[in-house]
Amino acid sequence: RMHEQQVHADAGGLVLEGFLIAALVREKKLNTYAEVNCASSCTQILVSGIDRAVSPRALIGFHKSGPVVEDGEDAAAAKEAAKSDQDLLFKLPFQRAGVENAFLEKAFSTPHDDIWNPSLDEMLAARFLTRRSSGSEYVVPAGIGISRAEAESALLAEPVWQLVKEKR
Repeated sequence: RMHEQQVHADAGGLVLEGFLIAALVREKKLNTYAEVNCASSCTQILVSGIDRAVSPRALIGFHKSGPVVEDGEDAAAAKEAAKSDQDLLFKLPFQRAGVENAFLEKAFSTPHDDIWNPSLDEMLAARFLTRRSSGSEYVVPAGIGISRAEAESALLAEPVWQLVKEKR
């Protein structure tokens, strides 16, 4: 089955970028689907969809956010504040989607250098996913037939992408 408005989640990523993409997915009320693997920040995007499914062969992985590197005189205080902000950004899409607290506790207590891969049944029961997929779905890539400049222009019409560009 094909969905017109669907975002293809991929493996891993950075917390801020994952949060911003997740916010856009939620704002646009898009569906999300992971075909093979989705871990770390990718799960922020996957959980932000309205209709959330994964193929039966998909491996979904969770762990707490990674370390924050800060240099300077007040590095320890800055690092602690940044880590707290990062953890909040990482968890917010899951809380907005109504994922059960016990699932979140297990997901975000897994060390950053490890990974927890819950079963499909666990993800459904915790409301991380909204349904089972038969695996016969596929994603139609957005932007086919348009130039990079046209795609960038369309993205920059959204405030969230303007923020991402400013951060770069």
